Parts: sequence; structure tokens; C-alpha cells
Amino acid sequence: MLPNQVSETKLTLKKPSDDVSILSQALALIGVEHLKRQHLNGYYFDFVFPTHKLVVEIKGKPHTHSSSSRSEQELYEQKRNDYLTQIGYKLVCYSSEALKYSVKGVALNIRRHLLTR
Repeated sequence: MLPNQVSETKLTLKKPSDDVSILSQALALIGVEHLKRQHLNGYYFDFVFPTHKLVVEIKGKPHTHSSSSRSEQELYEQKRNDYLTQIGYKLVCYSSEALKYSVKGVALNIRRHLLTR
């Protein structure tokens, strides 16, 4: 099967313990190469696709220290987003709820983003 083709069979995933691992398995099952849990210039990202200049975040728990206030988290995210823009990367975010609803749908949507970059 070619990388941009998907079997109509249901994705069968093992039971990983977190959203990033779940999505990583789904991406691997549809042939999407990816780097997970990566740092770029001190910023943490769930998934990085360097060839396509795409970053994917699963919105759930913040990536800064738990003692950070909401405004500190927003400032961190704004600086991170500005950095991505400067280096020509696109950020795509998905909620944990979207992933729980349809991991296959999120994986296929990421692949669509990759095909357009």
C-alpha cells in the first residue's frame, strides 16, 4: 500500500498510556513518519515533521511547570508560536477530546496537512 493510501480496515491500537503514544501508533499504522516529544530551540512539541515544517500539539496538559499561572502559560505559548512563525513552521493543534473521539480521523487530518506542505 502506498503511504497516502489507507486501508478501510479499522485501526487496531495497543493500549498506550498517553495521547501522544496513541496518536504515534495511529500515524505509524497509516505510514506517516514522525518525531514525537521533540524540542526546538527550548520549546517542547508533541510531534514534529521537519521535512514539512509542521508541528502538532495535543491540547490537554500544559508543557510548562505545573506551578505556572494561566497568563504564564499563554505567554509561553505566544512566544513559542512566534518562534515557529519565524522559522516557517505551521502549528496544528488537536484537543485530547478530538483524539479520544477519533484517533484515526486526527491521524488522517495530519496526513492531509503534510500532503499540502
